[in-house]
Amino acid sequence: MNSDLKILKKKYGENFSKLCRNLFPSILEEEGTLVSIITSLFKESHFLYDDLIKYNMVYSFQKLVMNEYGKKTNSVIDTGKSPYELFKEQGYTLKECHTNEEILSYKKYYAKGEELCTFNDNRLKTNRVFFAVKDNALEIERKSEPQREDEYGTSVLSLQFTIDTNYLSIKNRYNHTVANPDATFSNDLDNIIPGLTKSFEDFYGIKQIYSQNNFHLDGYVRANDGKFYKYKTEINNVYFCADNIIIDNFEPIFYDKSRYLVLDYFIIDFKKKAIFSSFVKREELPSKLGKIDYLERNKNTVLMSSNNKSVEFTFNEKKEITRVKCENLDNLSSNFLCKTYSIDYLELKGTTKIKDYFLHLVHIKSLNMPDLAYASDMCLTSTSAAHINMPKLKYAGDNFLERIRAKKVSFPSLVKVKNNFLFNSLSLEEIYLPKLKIAGGDLLVNTGLTKVKLPELVITKEKLLYHNNFLKRVYLPKLVKTESEFLTESLALEILIVPNLREIDGNFRPCSENLKEVYIPNLRSSYYEFNMSVNEETKVNLESLILAREVKNTYIRDYVSNNIKLELISRGYSRKLKRWSMNSNRFGESMINYYESSDHYEINELYNKNKLKVKTVVLTDGEVNKNTTIIDYSNSVELNGNKYAVDRVEKSVIECNKSSFVIILKLVNLDVMSTKSTVSYFIIKEVDVYLRELNSINIKRVRRIVMNLLKNNLDGVKRVFDIDNVRDYECTSVNEYTYKLTKIK
Repeated sequence: MNSDLKILKKKYGENFSKLCRNLFPSILEEEGTLVSIITSLFKESHFLYDDLIKYNMVYSFQKLVMNEYGKKTNSVIDTGKSPYELFKEQGYTLKECHTNEEILSYKKYYAKGEELCTFNDNRLKTNRVFFAVKDNALEIERKSEPQREDEYGTSVLSLQFTIDTNYLSIKNRYNHTVANPDATFSNDLDNIIPGLTKSFEDFYGIKQIYSQNNFHLDGYVRANDGKFYKYKTEINNVYFCADNIIIDNFEPIFYDKSRYLVLDYFIIDFKKKAIFSSFVKREELPSKLGKIDYLERNKNTVLMSSNNKSVEFTFNEKKEITRVKCENLDNLSSNFLCKTYSIDYLELKGTTKIKDYFLHLVHIKSLNMPDLAYASDMCLTSTSAAHINMPKLKYAGDNFLERIRAKKVSFPSLVKVKNNFLFNSLSLEEIYLPKLKIAGGDLLVNTGLTKVKLPELVITKEKLLYHNNFLKRVYLPKLVKTESEFLTESLALEILIVPNLREIDGNFRPCSENLKEVYIPNLRSSYYEFNMSVNEETKVNLESLILAREVKNTYIRDYVSNNIKLELISRGYSRKLKRWSMNSNRFGESMINYYESSDHYEINELYNKNKLKVKTVVLTDGEVNKNTTIIDYSNSVELNGNKYAVDRVEKSVIECNKSSFVIILKLVNLDVMSTKSTVSYFIIKEVDVYLRELNSINIKRVRRIVMNLLKNNLDGVKRVFDIDNVRDYECTSVNEYTYKLTKIK
């Protein structure tokens, strides 16, 4: 082996040595030259080869070294051959284009959507244009994952020199599909074929000024000594490198390895038994640990302790911290290990509380916090954790544990969480939250869960279980209230059991075509859009549903009322209950507000004398079929072929016997604070008293009215629904009206 290659192998690794043998055969003939050039450019590192390959920088690296070689030798490669001859030796045909027609003849070599702009403009006014085409160009297949300098990308090259300055652009066959397609081979002719630059100068008179190479490699910084250093962490233009080197203001600082160890942004002084992080303001670890009593280093671990506190670091060959074990460090905040991006495992024993932004955006794979009870906002976001142990956690703030990769998680003590808990955790398949009672918005959004059981959950905010494409079963036995977008876009849902849910403050759209059972018997009101898709086999219980408020669109598709006493009563702009299929044997006691179109739901003319707008409410003691309609007769209504007169009784309540049809008590002209008139209905039937649209009515007055109804010997009235969230305003005036439907013979 060449002596230069032996040295390069030792300093930079075997693969790098082989690369140099292929790239620089002529330089290797001059012993010591290549080693001198590369060591002056790059701090020795066994990662250089991998980084050059990873970032597709081989040709740029070659150009950089050739630049330096040219400076040392002032030599120019002169083959004495023409550009045509040099290309021909490599299996290409070179031609200069003198007309636009000649340029367009090369369009056939480019895939659709990857044609050069050169084909669409008069490029010859500003450039000399050459095409070099591989002899088998039409047979070379396009790669599924294009690389700028792969066989296909370099099989057709367009070499374009500006007329004024001879600035060269080498355009790639992939064109804009790859990065920097106009800088193929780093725009260096000698990167294509050595000696090509001198050949173009001699045969075409195109002389290029040899310019300083602007080499840039991701993860490397060039210091004032001219060398490129691989760094692991950058903080405010301070670069922390391997081998105990820190570059501050581009000046390299070398720390004695016999005394110091630089891990990420920490400097450990074994002589003074101290750990420093002066480049990171308010880093908590040194202060939390305090004065170190014991400091020991093994091969790839460092152990520090002070009284009952201890910290153990495990690090890799790049001097990056990969594992952290701490004991009795509490109240940790955003500045704890904030720039340690390579930690795989974190263990915090004795830590009961973590504060805002603790390890925010630090991707940890495994978390073991056996004593953690409280986590504030923005803690452990985007951890990518696959294993999590927090058995004592009781409270979690906003955005806790987003985007984890764990398949199973258990929080047996968790009682309350804020917004975005476990948000976007697509790998999550199972969860155990036996004590969770209160949750903020976006709980368990976009996960991989197939079933959810939250036995103690009472209240949540918006987007509970939103967008869970694998979720089939939901059991929330104690949930009382939630908000908009509950279960929206959970398209696989089959079973929904929420026996105590009373209110959905917002849209309710569980539009799964797979619904088999819906059991929400105590749901009274769903505000805004109510949209549920079911089929003939679906078991549905919404027996307490009274109101879908402010509804623009209310849909219940393919609906069968097997267990429902009250299907839907709603107020809004446009409502459609589509494709009703009723079971007459079970529907005899049901009430339905049915609208075929928006033109039929208001009977304005019927009550013109009093300038009242009464929404249509239908109550029958028999079957209601899909043909039920409400027709406006100025003084009567028609139900199922029978006509009924409408009588108004002011400030009184009529007696209602078992065969009655409907009584509508309408409250108008309410002067509530400065609020304009509002409307409320009481729908009274022989079994229940239904109260709706009560958010502006004094609750005490409502109760008095109900008691008056009960005093009028209404047979069969058994209960009055409780009223939640009613503003306690004082009503100054109320006019009460009763409407009686009397059958016209």
